[in-house]
Amino acid sequence: IIFSLLFSSYRCQQLLLPTLVWQLIPKAMQPADGSRASDEHAARREGPPGIDVSPEEEDMQAQDVKEEQRSFLRIEEAFRRYRNYALKIIGEKRRHYSSVAPHHKAILPHYETHFDQMERCVEANAAFLRDLIEHGSKKMFASYWPDGSKVSELESPTPLDMDKVLSTFRQYVRDWAEEGRPERELCYGPILRALEQAFPDPRERNDVHVLVPGAGLSRLAFEIYIRGFSSQGSEFSHHMLIGGSFVLNHICAPCAYTIYPFVHHICNNRDRADMLRPVRIPDVAPLAHV
Repeated sequence: IIFSLLFSSYRCQQLLLPTLVWQLIPKAMQPADGSRASDEHAARREGPPGIDVSPEEEDMQAQDVKEEQRSFLRIEEAFRRYRNYALKIIGEKRRHYSSVAPHHKAILPHYETHFDQMERCVEANAAFLRDLIEHGSKKMFASYWPDGSKVSELESPTPLDMDKVLSTFRQYVRDWAEEGRPERELCYGPILRALEQAFPDPRERNDVHVLVPGAGLSRLAFEIYIRGFSSQGSEFSHHMLIGGSFVLNHICAPCAYTIYPFVHHICNNRDRADMLRPVRIPDVAPLAHV
């Protein structure tokens, strides 16, 4: 799998908007000399063919790159802060519970044990995110820093950034766990069947380029790729880009990690034990299909 990050600038109301794109290219189509990556870098630097880039536009492009750098580093820091953030939430719940009158605590027994179990789940999630940060983002996003440039000012993650870290765990269930198979079949199945019906001969699919906008953690783009198509995913969220990169390029075996995606969610549970339910990911290892 070739995983490339492109900056494609389009004029929209006099703004240059960076679009994040990755490509999953069938092995038979992969260049051996790396020329494609160098061509993409040159295109990003020089602008669209046939269009002169003014100094003002170059400055805007440079500002766009810095903005992407700041955004990426902020989301990476959000993943890094997950453990302390999650344990703080559980600590607040402990304090609230401790302030309850004894006769009310008797209605909800064993909650202290439940808090202990929640903390163990958080530790497992944090271990997964440590590997994600170490292996899943650095190489893929090297193109964010052309010529070695890097922003010096770092932004703290927002509350929304941290909330999206929690929701990313649930997204892994949908895209990369056996438990998500029914939902994937409902959402992705019709698309995959339509592609296979439109191009029934697998030998003809290498030259068919399929764009997946809003690709999330990239499961649909991967499913299209393993059916022989040239698959390209486009995604705005750095949570999804970093998470998808890790699964596609760094996890070598199925069910390599156990996460606890529901530990932070108290709604729609029939039992407290539902919050502690483990989920093993990924159900398939994309690297095994290269």
